[in-house]
Amino acid sequence: MSGKHVHLVLMCALLWAGQFALAQPLINEFCAANLNDYQMNDGFAPEYKDWIELYNSTSEEMDIGGYWLSDDVNNPQMWSIPAGTTLDPFGFLVIAASGYADYNPDALVLMSANFKLRQTAGEDVVLSSPEGVVLEYYDFADLGPNKANHCYARQTDGSENWRITTNPTPGTSNMGVMRLAYAVVPDITPEPGFYSGDLTVIIDVSGAGGTIYYTTDGSLPNNQSAVYDQGITLSESTSIRAIFYPEDPDLLPSFVSTHTYLIDEPAMNLPVVCLAGSDLLTGVWSTSIKESVLEYFDTEGNLICTGHGETDEHGNDTNAYNQRGFDYVNQDEMGYEHHLSHAFFPHSERAEFQRLIFRAAGDDQYPQGYQGAQLREATIQEQCIKGELHLDCRSVHTVAVYFNGNFRGVYHIREKVDDLDYLKYYYGVSSGDVDYIKTWGGTWNEYGSSDDWNDLVADLESTNACDSLDLIDITNQIDIQSFTDFYIINSFLNNTRWLNWDNSWWHTTGENGVAIPWRYALWDLDSFGDDVINYTGIPNMSVYAYPCDFLTMGDPGGQGHIPLIKKLFESEAFTTQFVNRYHELLNTTLSFESLSQTLDSLENLMLPDMTYHCERWGGSVSEWQENVNDLRTFFEQRCDTIGALVDICWPLDFENGINFTLQIEGDGSVFMNGVNYTTDDTPANLSFDCTSDMNLEAFDGTDYFTHWEVNSGFIDLDDPANPIISFSLSQDILLTAHFEEIISFNALDKAQLQTYPNPADDEVHIVAGDLMNTAILMDISGRIMDQFAVNNYQFNVPVSHLPNGLYYVQIQWAEGIKKLPVVVSH
Repeated sequence: MSGKHVHLVLMCALLWAGQFALAQPLINEFCAANLNDYQMNDGFAPEYKDWIELYNSTSEEMDIGGYWLSDDVNNPQMWSIPAGTTLDPFGFLVIAASGYADYNPDALVLMSANFKLRQTAGEDVVLSSPEGVVLEYYDFADLGPNKANHCYARQTDGSENWRITTNPTPGTSNMGVMRLAYAVVPDITPEPGFYSGDLTVIIDVSGAGGTIYYTTDGSLPNNQSAVYDQGITLSESTSIRAIFYPEDPDLLPSFVSTHTYLIDEPAMNLPVVCLAGSDLLTGVWSTSIKESVLEYFDTEGNLICTGHGETDEHGNDTNAYNQRGFDYVNQDEMGYEHHLSHAFFPHSERAEFQRLIFRAAGDDQYPQGYQGAQLREATIQEQCIKGELHLDCRSVHTVAVYFNGNFRGVYHIREKVDDLDYLKYYYGVSSGDVDYIKTWGGTWNEYGSSDDWNDLVADLESTNACDSLDLIDITNQIDIQSFTDFYIINSFLNNTRWLNWDNSWWHTTGENGVAIPWRYALWDLDSFGDDVINYTGIPNMSVYAYPCDFLTMGDPGGQGHIPLIKKLFESEAFTTQFVNRYHELLNTTLSFESLSQTLDSLENLMLPDMTYHCERWGGSVSEWQENVNDLRTFFEQRCDTIGALVDICWPLDFENGINFTLQIEGDGSVFMNGVNYTTDDTPANLSFDCTSDMNLEAFDGTDYFTHWEVNSGFIDLDDPANPIISFSLSQDILLTAHFEEIISFNALDKAQLQTYPNPADDEVHIVAGDLMNTAILMDISGRIMDQFAVNNYQFNVPVSHLPNGLYYVQIQWAEGIKKLPVVVSH
């Protein structure tokens, strides 16, 4: 946006509001780019929030209680300034746009509003009268965002002239460097991406007067950087960053353009993430946070999204490794975009991310981690998601990473579950409604308070879990399925780092209408298997360890987790449910077949790029595969023994188990309770100790799914032709999924009969070479769905009202009767 246009927008807003100027406070300065300039708290962790400065331009004290501030001109009454608030003559009041007002109003040294500002999302800054009449508003969609630590300010206090200032002055008179706008952003060509041979890069500012400066080491350019004269020739992978310093004294230097060019790099099987930033090549963050630009390319080399933000270290002990994990945080305060816009994780439709974890596998890193496989945790987190465990699992997306054009190896992007954006997207939780507790050596509140949890634990001594009312009271406060799955997954893995390390759990207070009981999240899961470090002090680290060993550990971490689960085991009902769930998962998500499917998939995905990973960090692909195979052996041995160990730990008095057998006839597959079964995998024989919930979905192969058949036992199936079924398994069952070959209509006598389209969505058109008399539409069981008197050579059969599946149209004509298959697919 030109400086002239910005100035006119601001002038129009002020002229419109001018009639109120003597009777109201004024917005004098506002900042939505407070990245690290104005600290608003006295705590150990600095708080930098957006802010709005109000000004009293009169010589009289002004009562401003009841005036409204908002970030949306269509909703001007978002936050009311508290009654009794006054402005001194020619005085200032700075209000933090922190979002804290409703749940943590005393967190900052400033007064807090209940909203935040997102400048790159085109939000507004609005001041309204106590009656809700808009007095002033400024729209970032028109003004444009500020660069980090800049803001919009009146040129002098209370004046009608607005400028961009590089020296914000919250709470004091406006002064310092002020300009109308930013210079035009340099245009860099060609597009970022993958190239072969020498590449010439052109930087252009469309004839504007001034100087372009650029860097090739990832650092932010300034007027001390190299001066651009003409094309830059690159012969190796490089991140080019450019800035334009204008001759026009009314303009500030431009925003920075960044393009990464990967030249003559090996073809990657994985998506590629390029980061550009100062000093990234050291791979060491220490305590510093580094400005970084992220570019994400798909497996075809297409640039999918770009982000501007910061990176900092992720991990602790593993920061001794050469390849280190890091966090990426997109920063609206930098003025480019609010979030990364891409659905990174295949199991979720979420497509907006401010925060991502880039994990180098932690203790499982290869080659420096002991017996590192680089995919240990990724396998389990992926299983958790595929099996729909009642836990917050960190979704996995495997990528190759470059820093300033230098390859840094294979990483796993993880979804950050201890993040308010995550909780809002998946649970509809608002900021002030969450108590989120974490333990890593020590324990702290990530959000909210631990009071409710401490009260729950304190009440355990007087709680009798055998009393149904007491048990109901406990289970109303905790997500019993989440607690069950948490102890099952960790005891199955024989995890050596949990409870007192890498542990997080949360609930909502319910104050804002969303009541979620205490539940667990999965943190790092890279410390299991033979000879890993025993951080938690579990009694037995072998593959034959009893899954109930955790009950002997006292209270690791001191937060009451083991006392709580031990109290629940006093209940026969809970114990039965726990054991049944354990066996259900051992038959499905935690079966060797299912675990090996996921492990094989990740290994095959990573294998082509592990050659370059080993060239970068050492080791060999063959050694890495040996380590992966060791992990596979651990899964196999654990799965072979743990079912019997569960029954030894918790012997339940069942006269007989429940047997379930799945058969598949034809070519297709069935996804059952988190595991995919093909024709070759069946018959699949499963055993359960007691009643279990079964969820099955049939998928077409070369044949088309037709129906389910209960060969023995009884299941009440409302629609056998529905590929998705759910039922409660309480007796022995033999179930068959039937798939049939679709008859090729080329095999029919087309001179006599034609049917199209097939599959059909709306209707099927039938044409005959002779007069048809009647037609009957029936389902696969022979039930008549509709019938028609035709008496014509052609007619249409409506199918839009039918569920997906296979049907038959029976035609009667002079040649006799012919039964034709019709596939309905919406």
